[in-house]
Amino acid sequence: MTPDCVSLEHVLSGKCPFCFATGLSKREYLCVLVNLASSLLQLHGTPWLSENWNNECVHFWHPANEEELYVAVKFATPPATEKRCDSFTPNPYLVALGIIFLELSQKKLFSGWLKTRNWDLPEEVMNRANYAIAWLKEAFNQGKIDRSYATIVQRCLTSAFDPVVCSNSLEDEELREAVYHKILEPLKKEYLIAKDKLTIIRGVDYVL
Repeated sequence: MTPDCVSLEHVLSGKCPFCFATGLSKREYLCVLVNLASSLLQLHGTPWLSENWNNECVHFWHPANEEELYVAVKFATPPATEKRCDSFTPNPYLVALGIIFLELSQKKLFSGWLKTRNWDLPEEVMNRANYAIAWLKEAFNQGKIDRSYATIVQRCLTSAFDPVVCSNSLEDEELREAVYHKILEPLKKEYLIAKDKLTIIRGVDYVL
């Protein structure tokens, strides 16, 4: 991208000394996630966002501000369109979103976590989802992620919702509605809670 911006991959890998020097706080990364989930609902199936998007597609203007980010990828030829997946395969856009959710909350790259287990990043969406679910379970069992947040991430990685959604394509309104109500809205609530906590202790040097 341009010299005036930095990717989320750079932020997470510590390659960006001038932004989020103390790491992303809970309030900051929840703000990023709300923006990403909203962007996904708007950009899926367009040239602006491929279904295999990742942390390199998320950019901040610097000095970095979690409220001022944009999502962009190199244009595909022909323009990207969402592929219809097997009904048992999780939606690739949502799997990518779930992985970024994990990376932000754990302050670690998915590729870095895979390396600790001598695993390569798989190309197949189902295998990526399974590896990410293993990471999610590990983080939850170690108390590094709470149940409400883990539930949101699990929905992304499995495309499983209650009530059951029959489609796994974001082209279908049923899945988009589920993403809005079961992923985006809970994230907004988590963000507002974190924001309120910060407001209560304003003036104190404290990071959530």
